[in-house]
Amino acid sequence: AVYALCGGSAGAALPAALTSLLHDLLRDAGRVEGPPSSPPDGGGEAVDLGTELALGAAEGILSSFAGEGLRFDGVRLAVRFLLPHAPPRRDANGAVVHEPRFASAVAS
Repeated sequence: AVYALCGGSAGAALPAALTSLLHDLLRDAGRVEGPPSSPPDGGGEAVDLGTELALGAAEGILSSFAGEGLRFDGVRLAVRFLLPHAPPRRDANGAVVHEPRFASAVAS
């Protein structure tokens, strides 16, 4: 009921967000290995499962709210969901940089 009151109805946002948050809790507790993970096919570049789960949850949030005609609220919520996972870091020149996959998701 609370989920529907918050504007979601596609059914994708809640399970994806909970999976992402549960993965973060398990990783923090040392029960799940941290990044990077190799792709299942053994080829390509390594991926961070936590990053992929968080991006999937953000996409679920966007689609759920867009389905209700509340796309701007969905964007706002998706960005708020991603920001704690993307603390800024400084490169060798002192410039602020974010994790590239999160930065591109927030910018788009």
